[in-house]
Amino acid sequence: MPGVTVSGPLAPSRRDLAASMSRGFSRVFLCACTAAFLWSLPVQSARAQEATLSHPIPAQPVDTALSEFSLQTGIQTAYPSDLLKNQTSQAVPAGLAPTPALRQLLGGTGLWFDYLNPRIVRIRPATAQDGQDPDAAAQLEVVYITADKIPKPPHVAPPTPEEARKMELANEQLEEHIRNAHLLYGNAALDSYVQGVTERLLATDGTDPSRVHARVIRGADANAFSLSNGSIYVTTGLLTTLRDESELAAVLGHETTHYTNAHVLRGMREQQRTETAAHTAGAILGVLLAAVAQHYAGKSPTSVPSSLVSIPNDSMQIWARAIASGYSRDLEREADAGGIRRMIAGGYDASGALSALQRLSEQAPAGGGTVYASHPKMTERMARYRQAIAGELAASVATGREIRSAEYQAQIAALPLDQVTVLLDAGALDRAEAQVRAVIARADSGRAAFLQGEISRARIPQTDATRLAALAAYERAMALPDPPPAAFREAGLLHRLRGETAAAAVAFQGYLAHAPEAADAPLVHRYLDARASASQTSGDPK
Repeated sequence: MPGVTVSGPLAPSRRDLAASMSRGFSRVFLCACTAAFLWSLPVQSARAQEATLSHPIPAQPVDTALSEFSLQTGIQTAYPSDLLKNQTSQAVPAGLAPTPALRQLLGGTGLWFDYLNPRIVRIRPATAQDGQDPDAAAQLEVVYITADKIPKPPHVAPPTPEEARKMELANEQLEEHIRNAHLLYGNAALDSYVQGVTERLLATDGTDPSRVHARVIRGADANAFSLSNGSIYVTTGLLTTLRDESELAAVLGHETTHYTNAHVLRGMREQQRTETAAHTAGAILGVLLAAVAQHYAGKSPTSVPSSLVSIPNDSMQIWARAIASGYSRDLEREADAGGIRRMIAGGYDASGALSALQRLSEQAPAGGGTVYASHPKMTERMARYRQAIAGELAASVATGREIRSAEYQAQIAALPLDQVTVLLDAGALDRAEAQVRAVIARADSGRAAFLQGEISRARIPQTDATRLAALAAYERAMALPDPPPAAFREAGLLHRLRGETAAAAVAFQGYLAHAPEAADAPLVHRYLDARASASQTSGDPK
């Protein structure tokens, strides 16, 4: 079967990209090729979105300087891994826009750059024809790509009755716990959207989508996993981390390949052949609790339902592979290769895979490093993908490929504040604070201010400062449109705690006005009635 062929100035030798990509991080994606057609597309240089460096970039190894450039500007860079060896950048001051910043950073290195699209830059050796302004270049030479259809999954012997029983039991138990722990996000429109992207990817090779069901679950951390029965789960933490549909397609392409290529079954067989388990039973339980039972995060082990502790070891090993620890290096590379082929064949911009990895690399799991401990370094993974984009995949990031940022943001519009509550439940207060501040910066609301108060109230130890911060947030929520009734109640409780009974009464009256049928409304009425009938000298009624 012929591989990817690229002609023009970017043409490399043929190679198997699946072998060049490393194992996944946070159970997601990457690798190369495209659909079964011949197409030619001019790669336009594009002016980067207006952005300036917020901090200076010191002179240092070029790859490190480019990583810092990407973090500050959001523009990714692609280059062969050996191109930057023994190269040192120039220092770059703060305040420069991307193009002059790159020009100065690469000064004296013999390197130059082209915008493949507004969010990704290709680094290459400089030539005599290079001008002083990459944004002013009219057009690069045409790049031609040919590729085969999505490769058929390798032949896998059907599961034995015992293997089928183990997989079915693991699926049933995991999905039962997802339901019982109320982890399903339950937004039908968002589930339908994620399902639609999944079916678009499956259509690239004619896979029957009827058995594949993609759903969103609550989760503090960015994660996605697939089961042998076709269920695919993505966490709310992942969806708030990603920024557009092409990034989501990269994740889902990886997960659908795990399903279509029977990786759960093959992973079981690999484990049996090597006679080694990826984790001890205790470690697997830790992975399970971190990745699935986040509803109980921050609580002691005794507060976790005993049913979780009694899961058979076979099921827990299957869960650990699917959710956190990943499959073997070969299976992860296969998922990378199949995932990116689906993504490109579906019409998406391949740079979404690289930008998604960049975002994931900046995330830290709420429960520590357990979930991600067995994954390779993100820097290695990104280096391989940068090299692919600088060569074989150059045309798959050209103008005309789909990113669909506006559509994606419209679908998750209500999610960021919901994610704040997920982070609160997980005890990730600093991340919750950062999330709610980002929401308020875009559009303030009574609910956002209320959640700021909840974060302050959850701080341990509680001090006068944290209580005052919570009270200020609650009162700001009360003054904004559509305040949550709970903002009035919590403000009343804090005023009462501080001995400010008149202010407490006003807040409680506001609570009753906004939630007259609340379960605790009778108690609040009794408090207000007792206060009204008490003499001025009798003190605040209990």
